[in-house]
Amino acid sequence: MTRRGIFTSDFHMFSDRSVVESILPSLEQAAENADLIVLGGDIVDFKWSRLPDQEHTEQAALDWFQDFSDRHRGKQIVYLAGNHDWTPSYLTRLNLLAETNQHIRIFEYWYQQGDALFLHGDVVHTRPNQEALEHRRSAWSVHRQRGRLLNGLYSLVFLLRLPLLINCLINRERRICKHLARYLQNERLLPDRGIRRVFFGHTHTVIKGYELEGLMFYNSGAPLKNLGSDILQFEIQGDVSDGR
Repeated sequence: MTRRGIFTSDFHMFSDRSVVESILPSLEQAAENADLIVLGGDIVDFKWSRLPDQEHTEQAALDWFQDFSDRHRGKQIVYLAGNHDWTPSYLTRLNLLAETNQHIRIFEYWYQQGDALFLHGDVVHTRPNQEALEHRRSAWSVHRQRGRLLNGLYSLVFLLRLPLLINCLINRERRICKHLARYLQNERLLPDRGIRRVFFGHTHTVIKGYELEGLMFYNSGAPLKNLGSDILQFEIQGDVSDGR
């Protein structure tokens, strides 16, 4: 049986740099035609939120996700955590929400459906193994919100388009995809689980089918100022379903 799916990530909701409103109509339309909806992490940004505190940001994020899942009730929705939305309290509340809707699934690190593997991708900035990733996530688990001055400076970084330069210099497709492949191998997700496609976020660069070592890599980019983003659409066959 063929299932239609969509993948998108890195909304960084409630930060000054987010322009997620520009893609929400496309997301709603794509979700209407999908059987599987995968949100690939950093949907909300606790570190750079402009809301008063983490409690307000958590509640606003949960309200959005609740409304979104209600509008698309009956479809399978997978929420993968990223480094900017990985906190114990938020994950606990997400899992409580999932208990009220059998079609919602929450994963902290990765999710496999058929021949496709989905993950946030922040492992590319640490050693390619689970222990290093968990250590990095633990360092992000307490998000100290940045003040107005730092937010203003960070907005200037985006205005000068420096993230584009950083992606060109550091987040090159081959290096990033090779690092992801090493992580999947080290965690024994390759080569015996039938994975052929890898969908990830984090680097904020749109990738539509970069081939490396027998895998095809995809990235939906990020709806942030001066950066590109997309709602990636795909088809999946096979009943293999697993996650962590």
